[in-house]
Amino acid sequence: MIQNTQYRPAQQVNEVEQHDRFESVITSLLPIMGRLERLFTDPGFRSEVRGLAKALLQLFPEDASNSGISTESPLESQKSSTFQGVAEPFDHFHNDHPDNSPLSSGDRADSSPVSPRMADSRSDQPRASTEQVQSLIERFSGNDTRVAKPAPQEIPQRLAPEPTTYASEAVALAIIEKRCRMKSESSRWAAERRRRMTARADFKTEIEPTDQDIIARAKQIESCYLWMNNPRGPEPRDLEDFETLAHCFEAQADAIALTKSVLTQDSPDDDDLHKVLLLLAEAQSMLRVQVTTVGHQFDQDQRDLFYWLRQFSSRYSVYLERYMQTADAANPQRVDEFQERLEEVRKELAQKCEVLKQSRKLLQKLRFECRESAKSRAAFNERAEKLIQVVDQLVLNGMKPSNIELRGCLLPIVDWFEDMEELSESMVLVLREIERFVSRNVGSSEEAPQEAAFSNEVREVAKALMGKSIFLIGGERRPTQQQAIEKAFELQTLVWDTTLEHSSLDKFIPIIEREDIFLVLLAIRWSSHSYSEIDEVCKKCSKILVRLPGGMHPNQIAHQILAQASHRLMD
Repeated sequence: MIQNTQYRPAQQVNEVEQHDRFESVITSLLPIMGRLERLFTDPGFRSEVRGLAKALLQLFPEDASNSGISTESPLESQKSSTFQGVAEPFDHFHNDHPDNSPLSSGDRADSSPVSPRMADSRSDQPRASTEQVQSLIERFSGNDTRVAKPAPQEIPQRLAPEPTTYASEAVALAIIEKRCRMKSESSRWAAERRRRMTARADFKTEIEPTDQDIIARAKQIESCYLWMNNPRGPEPRDLEDFETLAHCFEAQADAIALTKSVLTQDSPDDDDLHKVLLLLAEAQSMLRVQVTTVGHQFDQDQRDLFYWLRQFSSRYSVYLERYMQTADAANPQRVDEFQERLEEVRKELAQKCEVLKQSRKLLQKLRFECRESAKSRAAFNERAEKLIQVVDQLVLNGMKPSNIELRGCLLPIVDWFEDMEELSESMVLVLREIERFVSRNVGSSEEAPQEAAFSNEVREVAKALMGKSIFLIGGERRPTQQQAIEKAFELQTLVWDTTLEHSSLDKFIPIIEREDIFLVLLAIRWSSHSYSEIDEVCKKCSKILVRLPGGMHPNQIAHQILAQASHRLMD
């Protein structure tokens, strides 16, 4: 009859407990040995260890090299009948322990319940020879060239080599996701398997087939250690703890999948990246807590993910304010709520990706329309409305008015928009950013308007403004254009300071009040101040105010002055 693992003879239970204690000690020693290995780079410490090794060498004469002391474990002497039909199938899960070779890399014929970590303590292991001790001395003296330098950081080897891009960072996460999904399924089977064993189910027909199936699939995944199915593994009182564990593994896998989708984008948004990394940190924290709840020390995939997060946040200067410390642990009992939040973020990011795809198509359309519009003024007039609609949609989708690609499309035809009085708000913002770019990057080499291109209206206005000063509000000051306006109207000076968005009206009042200022021009397309605000100040100061709805070419300025203030100008 197949016995349930929950009912073990007292002697066998003591043996298993003794083995678990021994394995716990070795597990605890591993990080200490890692720290000691890094200390070996210190010449002083290495010298002290070399002295110790020489002292030890004197304690082992040649005639003692062949003698040995039995290190046989109590568990080695006999195989417990408690695990007949149970232990043998799941001994395969030892092969893929994080500290041993991957499960898929070899077939472990030995089904002994001794842990792989105890392999070095078996009785057939010979004692160290004099040559081996001498080799130890050479190693710590720095003369052994075969010894590799210790790793600079305490990180799992499974995460090497170091990635250099977001996309390569995602590669390191892929294997962890696979193992987590396998462990999620295995955790559910661990609970169900114990229920069937308690119910005295037939092992050959109701248990062994699933055991073998899980073993076969785990072997296809690198280093997939299913500790929850180990017959010497944890035995929680409440099997629902295994169900919660399965949910935590699944949550970690889903959080990894979401993080990978962001990392593999062309230009991930910083806020989106921080959001998914914080969810990833919460997922691994929940898993860590639940692993200890079921009675296991740690899960290697949780640790791998923790090290990955710590390394990634350091490499790319991302601050994770939660769930990266033991004292700030996530609650695994709220894993369902976590999954709901994760799904909301996934939908949000999916929608943003869809908008991004739509924006790429709109940019392609804009490039085509701009190329066609640049062929002639007639072609531009025919396509101007369509151009504005495309720009409006791009800005509505979240594209910044200062976007380089957007500016590159419109820059060859930007001057033709100056003649248009009716422009959308989004188009005005884009043209304002192009104006700023041109003023900052096109120096004195910018081509000035030719006098031959001036209209009769310019000459008529020049007669009235000759020798006077005017004040221009709005836009970025462009020295070449400023000189062209002064020359066209024969002005004494054109006062034009760069007007920042939402700058205070008080900045302009002292200039408007100046006696030498004869007229004020308000470029409404590039100014955030309303006409009524400026008009009220000009009326108090008895200054002429002219609105410029379009561009600032001398022909357009002259046309607006005659249209809005010809009677006052002639007076």
